[in-house]
Amino acid sequence: MASMDWFQRQCIGLEEPDVVLHLGAGNCAELAAYGCFPRSRIILVEPQAAAIGRLLAVTQDLPNVEVVHCAVAEQGGELPLNLYNFAQFSSLQPLTKLEAWLPGLVQTGSVTVDTWSIIDLVARQRIDCTGDNWLVMDAPGAEGAVFRGLEENSLRNCFSRIFLRAGREPLFEGAERAERLLERLHARGYERVGAVDESDGDMPGYHLRINPAALESARLREDLSAREKALTDKEAEVQKAKLESARLREDLSAREKALSEKEAELHKTKSDLSVAIRLQALRDADLKELQGRYGAAIDLRDQQHELLVKLRHRLGDAAAYLSQIEPRPAEASDGMPAGDSTRTLAGDEQAKTTRRQSKAKRTKRRANGR
Repeated sequence: MASMDWFQRQCIGLEEPDVVLHLGAGNCAELAAYGCFPRSRIILVEPQAAAIGRLLAVTQDLPNVEVVHCAVAEQGGELPLNLYNFAQFSSLQPLTKLEAWLPGLVQTGSVTVDTWSIIDLVARQRIDCTGDNWLVMDAPGAEGAVFRGLEENSLRNCFSRIFLRAGREPLFEGAERAERLLERLHARGYERVGAVDESDGDMPGYHLRINPAALESARLREDLSAREKALTDKEAEVQKAKLESARLREDLSAREKALSEKEAELHKTKSDLSVAIRLQALRDADLKELQGRYGAAIDLRDQQHELLVKLRHRLGDAAAYLSQIEPRPAEASDGMPAGDSTRTLAGDEQAKTTRRQSKAKRTKRRANGR
């Protein structure tokens, strides 16, 4: 901190915290004020090796003070630390508009340093987030990374007080102005207390404490926002379900229509098949009848042929007989001419054949009638 007197005044009347986590301790002008907290754990975090050596030397007789050699970033690893001729402005992010902001400020080089996220730092130092912990922020350009980490649920209530030094304008690449940082802290339930440290007009100091009522209000706002989001998501799901239901109804209607058409087609096919079966049965009956008639005609033809053969034989026998008993061609036995006797016999045979055919037809008709 640039002004130790301001920090001491802010601590007057406050109870000893459980832990003070000081980021960017540097030469730690606040060490005298920390001497008033013999029961507190004081954790000094500094990335510059030269400053680490001095801190270890001045705190070797203070058992409640710990020194950690690292820089705080979005995540752990190794990053280059930009070094300036004014050591307090050394940062992972390069300064912007050096000459316009502070004439004579120049970069002297860079060095690779270990980096921890604020979440890892709290976990490694075993800081109990249910206790009364303070955060002292004097790490130019690292404010955004730290406060984004504090927005995580695990660190949301970890620090009851925050002492912040930040530029009125973003002095480092990717940094946020102090006003914006204060707004973010206010949204998280912090309120400003005490006077602002104006000893450095470009980088004033602020004292903030967590307000339980504001914290509860912020929690309720977040809860309401989460519920509204959940409600919006549910409404979107309901709307999606309605659209899906409408699509399924349309699909079901189309399937029912297709099924109805298939059933009508099947019914027509069954009807056509039934008609075809009946027609086939009629054709089979007609064929059977024709086969019967054809068989009867064949039988009748065979009978007539047989009769004709017999008749031919008889006529031949009769002619031979007549030729034997007729001594003279002009005479006939029993007073009849020979030709008349032959014709009489032939007529009798023809009459018999006709009667047999008529009897066969009547028999056939009676059979078909049954």
